[in-house]
Amino acid sequence: MLRIAVYSCFFLSFAMAVTTFALKEKVDMTKKELMRTQRQIVETQQTLHILQAEWAHLNQPAYLQGIVKNHLSLNRTKGQQMQRWADARSQKPATVAALETATTGLVANRN
Repeated sequence: MLRIAVYSCFFLSFAMAVTTFALKEKVDMTKKELMRTQRQIVETQQTLHILQAEWAHLNQPAYLQGIVKNHLSLNRTKGQQMQRWADARSQKPATVAALETATTGLVANRN
C-alpha cells in the first residue's frame, strides 16, 4: 500500500512539473508576442507621426501656391467659356457623337 502511495506521489509530482514547464513556456511565448506587438505599435505610431508632419508641410498654402505656379498654367475664366446648364446638357461632346457613330456602324455590320 505504501508503494502505491509513493508511486502516486511520484507520478503526481512528475505531472505537475510537466504542466508547470508547459505553462511557463506558454507564458514566455505570450510575453514575446506581446513585446513584438508593442514594438510594432510604436513603429507604426512613429511612421504615422512622420506622415502627419509631411502632410502638414505639403498642405501649406504657400507650398501649394508655388507648385500650382510651376506646374499649372491656369488663366482667368473668360465669359465665352461659360454656358447655361440646360444648354450644356443638350449638347453632346464630339467624342460621344463619334463613338455613337462608330457603334452604330458596328451594329449595322453585325446584322
